[in-house]
Amino acid sequence: HARVMSKIGGRDESCRRYHGTMKRSIILLHLALICAVRNVHGFSTSSRDASSRPQKPQQAILNEHDDDDARISRGDDDARLASSSIDRRSMLSGTMAAVSAASLSASVAPLPASAADTSTGTTTSAVTPQDLLARLRRVPCFAIVDQDGTPYIIVDQKARFGTGYFFLTFRGALSVLGDAQQRAKTEGYEKIWEGARITTVPMDIAIRLSLKKVERAGQNNLKMDTIADILPGMDERDDALKLDKSGRFSEQGSVPVFF
Repeated sequence: HARVMSKIGGRDESCRRYHGTMKRSIILLHLALICAVRNVHGFSTSSRDASSRPQKPQQAILNEHDDDDARISRGDDDARLASSSIDRRSMLSGTMAAVSAASLSASVAPLPASAADTSTGTTTSAVTPQDLLARLRRVPCFAIVDQDGTPYIIVDQKARFGTGYFFLTFRGALSVLGDAQQRAKTEGYEKIWEGARITTVPMDIAIRLSLKKVERAGQNNLKMDTIADILPGMDERDDALKLDKSGRFSEQGSVPVFF
């Protein structure tokens, strides 16, 4: 843990600003997301473009979906220690309380079917959105869920905006969960995390849920906008920042891959 915090402390100013957005008053909201998806257009419910969303980090969302999409698995992985890609203490700071939620559906934007070559003005043939999502379905992500498989979302009480998280590494999700459980035990609300575990989620689902803000209703008909973010491992993010000096990977929600 000391090594993780040392890494966080040594980042440049843009990274510190990134982690600084975590320091919000937060409340834990359990949401069950029912995704009746048959293609990239297959969600319903009021939503807004994710490009206008506020940068407010927090934890993980998920769902059940029909035969055309891979289902979330419920494997019990062995505990492992490591770093996450976010400042876990800041993310979990503040008052937390469990809130049950009604089932809901989400609206997801379609993915482009072709890519334009700006240098020549031509459009190149590309895979269809369905093909792309089918490929991404083979890539695992991880989410923190309760004993019923309901994922955790953290909500900014003032803004009434919720953020869910998918983790690209099991170690990152496990590290966040461990810190959350320890803090809850210290502050006397450990029941919130009873039965919490890490589950796998196909990346196509994470992509779908990160494309749009979705208005969701919880207990007492509390409504708020929610969005999902996909978080890389801390080591991977640090490596990306060393290789790419543009700053694009210092922003919340950025996910580097390497080739």
